[in-house]
Amino acid sequence: MRDVLEGAAWSRTVPGALRDVLDAVTHPTQLATLAAATDPRLPRDRELVALLEPSWPETAELALVGCENTIASWAVHLHGFHADVLALDLRAVLSALEGATASGVLGRSKRQAAALEPLRPFAPAGAVLDAPTTGPVLQDLLK
Repeated sequence: MRDVLEGAAWSRTVPGALRDVLDAVTHPTQLATLAAATDPRLPRDRELVALLEPSWPETAELALVGCENTIASWAVHLHGFHADVLALDLRAVLSALEGATASGVLGRSKRQAAALEPLRPFAPAGAVLDAPTTGPVLQDLLK
């Protein structure tokens, strides 16, 4: 009973759309909802009202599917690299690789390897990091 009284007192302090929903509680079977609404872990106002909508489960599922589709579409662009590779300054890595590739023949492969070294911690296991294969990957990561 204390929860119900606390819920009723709290509901009088809530503004906006949530207040409208709580004011609509008219039947004793709805009192549990009113008591549960006082839980401080719940979202407030419009967010809670949205959760109470009958369409929320379907809307939430569609949003999750959209997120999963976006992640899947971006996974292709990662070419097996860990997503944290995107935190690197990839333009600087590409610029260093291009500079190393345009340099003189002697020592070119070592300069290219040095330019690609920042990618190594994020590369897929067993990946070969060389200019011919990694240059296009860098271009794709920058899209």
